[in-house]
Amino acid sequence: MKIRNYNPIFPISLILCLVLTFLPLISAFSADQTMFTESQKTDLYWVSYQGSNKTGGCCPILLMQIDQFGNIVRPSKVVIPQGKIGIPNRSGTAIMGLDQQNLEIWAAHRQTDILRAKINKETLITISVKKTLVKTSNGSRIQVTQRKEKNFLTISTATIDGDVLSAFGLQDGLFDGTRWHLSPEFLGDQGQCFSLSGCGGGVSSDGQTAFYVLDPTGPKTDLAVQPLGPRGRIHGDAAIVGTTKGGHGIRAADVTNILVEGKKFVVYVAARYLGPHNDLPDKLFLQIIDAKTGHPLGDRIDLRTIAGAAVGQSVAIDPLGRFVVFTHFNPTTLSNEMSYQALDGTGHASGPLKLLDANGFSGIDILKD
Repeated sequence: MKIRNYNPIFPISLILCLVLTFLPLISAFSADQTMFTESQKTDLYWVSYQGSNKTGGCCPILLMQIDQFGNIVRPSKVVIPQGKIGIPNRSGTAIMGLDQQNLEIWAAHRQTDILRAKINKETLITISVKKTLVKTSNGSRIQVTQRKEKNFLTISTATIDGDVLSAFGLQDGLFDGTRWHLSPEFLGDQGQCFSLSGCGGGVSSDGQTAFYVLDPTGPKTDLAVQPLGPRGRIHGDAAIVGTTKGGHGIRAADVTNILVEGKKFVVYVAARYLGPHNDLPDKLFLQIIDAKTGHPLGDRIDLRTIAGAAVGQSVAIDPLGRFVVFTHFNPTTLSNEMSYQALDGTGHASGPLKLLDANGFSGIDILKD
């Protein structure tokens, strides 16, 4: 039998052809896998807040961890017991990273004395709770910057002429003895703060924007934004970014870091009380502003109608502008609930509301881990 001559070029050509044919598919699959892996990476956040009982009255300071999509990663745990808060019992919270192992939460004792708590991130065990010498005229509103250095705490303080929004410098999580004003005017009509639900303010996580609520006894309430310089001092004029007319006022507000195109998101809860026994639901609004000047950009966005937010720090926004966390009254359970609402890149609500705590009262703050 005659054997055909073997041609080694043929199988090599075939293999080369197959490689050239499937190489783009292999590369595309690899790219898809990389994109899939990247899409699965999520940011984690700590949420500090004051809990409540079902009648909405009291309560301890709690801490939980969620991801950017509103999923609970670590359930809530009491980190400052009710006994440390005292009576009156409303307290804001402010959270910052102390070091790689520990968090620091600021709260108020009897709405006056500023408390400092140190919490281990791994165990959520409270290492210490100490009363500082710093006092506030409105313990329901406390905020802190979350920078690598030159951080400061903001609270309302009383002066001879009226309440002002003040900043207290921090060094390694402790007060460093510096103090300055962030509001160029008094918080209230003729310098007097008549409503804990209105007076007060706070600061963005990046320390570049302060905000405060002017709560006069007249026909309207204004939300002002104050640009700040690198050291946290007033830089330029304040801008009015929200106003309520003929109603009770603005309950709470918060502001993001600088987002794309030099913008920031400001969120605020507007109470719409028309008088005794004639209440309307509150409104959660979002206003886009110019990060440099604080001036509003476009119309405010109506995020949600809510059945009454709690008094005090009842809303907080992700520093990156991807979601808000807020409290609202549930008439069925007769309790204040804390919920998560995702936002799209334009500041509009995206997706359904997610319940975080069926008994979350107020005092909300958010820290990106």
